[in-house]
Amino acid sequence: MKLLLARLLAGGTAVGTAAPVLTGGMDDADFVVPDLILAVALIGAALLPARIAPLALIPPAAFALGVFSVAAARQMGEGALSPMLGVAILTSAACLALALWTRRSPAVS
Repeated sequence: MKLLLARLLAGGTAVGTAAPVLTGGMDDADFVVPDLILAVALIGAALLPARIAPLALIPPAAFALGVFSVAAARQMGEGALSPMLGVAILTSAACLALALWTRRSPAVS
């Protein structure tokens, strides 16, 4: 169950990250490449077999937190923080926590 939830969070984060880039809704060109790399890494890790998926989800979830934290710092410097960016940060943190928790469990559920 934890792994399924981590996979769903990773997929949702990937779609939410790639959609603005692919539809032209991205305002900042500096984040186009990191966002696309992030989306591909999250989807790739989420689709791996259950025995390696928890370990594979850790790096892209941590990378997501880094990308979103930089974006949040930039937005806060401009005086506003997007609520969707806050959701993305929370989703990435939850995905990372679930991946770590699943990895430490004796049996992957």
